[in-house]
Amino acid sequence: MGPSASFGPDDLHARSQRRRRSRAGGGRLLTRRELLLGGGALLTLAAIETLEHTRIGDDLGHVRLPSPSGGGPRSVIDFLAGYLSEIVRDGARPFALASVDGGQSYWHRRAGGEDRMAMLMSEFLPLCEGRYGLGGSRARRAGMGWSMGGYGVLLAAETRPHLFSSVVATSPAIWPTYQDMMNGPRDAFDSAADFAAHDVIGHAARLAGTPLLVDCGTADPFYPFVRDLCAVLPAGAHHHYLPGAGHDFASWSRFQPAALRFVARHFGD
Repeated sequence: MGPSASFGPDDLHARSQRRRRSRAGGGRLLTRRELLLGGGALLTLAAIETLEHTRIGDDLGHVRLPSPSGGGPRSVIDFLAGYLSEIVRDGARPFALASVDGGQSYWHRRAGGEDRMAMLMSEFLPLCEGRYGLGGSRARRAGMGWSMGGYGVLLAAETRPHLFSSVVATSPAIWPTYQDMMNGPRDAFDSAADFAAHDVIGHAARLAGTPLLVDCGTADPFYPFVRDLCAVLPAGAHHHYLPGAGHDFASWSRFQPAALRFVARHFGD
């Protein structure tokens, strides 16, 4: 299985040159060289196309995720590039962005044979490191995800405790029990045993030692479940609840400057 990815320093630079800042004051966008000199890569799990098609479930308030044709960004790179330029202009350490699509597999091996976590670990990370010179060590690699990608980045950090220098999970689409999942999308796990093996709340202790930030809005349908996760996170983990924010890009945009600064602070040499 080849990686389905939206990535590349050259591609990022080209996209950024097309993007125009709408915020007052403008600001210079980063060059490819400046990003590479930062020495780190932020891997974003679950591309926009995935989020568009992820089915959440009627019991979770008829969540409708935005699509590119509905005014959302065309890619994760488009979504983050302007915020990255903003924080670097303000003094944060620069880094590159890499995005990989999680399909609808929920980032773990499925009964049908699909395994996007294996793709991430065995194909996408080596691609970033071998072709672009990004990552290569924990100090030079971070992870971020939204919705299903928020679940995925937590699972990746629990599966490989020393994979990331930091992790940010925004509005992670998680459930405290298999039955809660069956009351919603019904297809995120193949069985109760499969859920138990990949339960990020139940295995939250594995996140000890990984700098972690969990963001969620109080109007997000996953908010009660995210609170369950945050209640059992290891000491030192950070969480932020934004009053009135929901499960959409308008809400997630409000988290990004602080989230990217969190990532930048934890990159090493």
